[in-house]
Amino acid sequence: MLRSLDLATDSRVGVCPGIADAANVLAAVELARGADYRLAFPKMGRSPELETLATPVVMVIYSDGYPGSVWYAPNTPPEDREREPEPGTVDICAVMATAERVVYFDVPLEGFKVP
Repeated sequence: MLRSLDLATDSRVGVCPGIADAANVLAAVELARGADYRLAFPKMGRSPELETLATPVVMVIYSDGYPGSVWYAPNTPPEDREREPEPGTVDICAVMATAERVVYFDVPLEGFKVP
C-alpha cells in the first residue's frame, strides 16, 4: 500500500518543488492507489480528487512547509502571505499518474508512519 521513494532517483518526485532541500522533506512515498490516502493519513481532510483514484499517487511530505508558489487573493496583506504548517501538521505535494500536482496544506501527521 505505501512505500518509500528515493528522492535522488525517482523522477516523479521532481514534479514537486524543493526536492533538493532534503532538510524540508520528511518523506516521499507512493500509495498504490490514490483512494487509499486515508489509510496513510487517517486525519487528512476529504480530498475528492483522490477518493476514486485507482492509480498510484506519489506524495512528497514537507516538514517545514510547501516551498513552491502559493496563490493568494489580491487583497491579502503581505504579513498574511507568510505561512508555516500548523503544529503537528505537514504540507503534502501529491503527484497523480497524469503528472498533475495537487498541494494539501496542514495535513495532520497523527497516525502516519514513514515506511
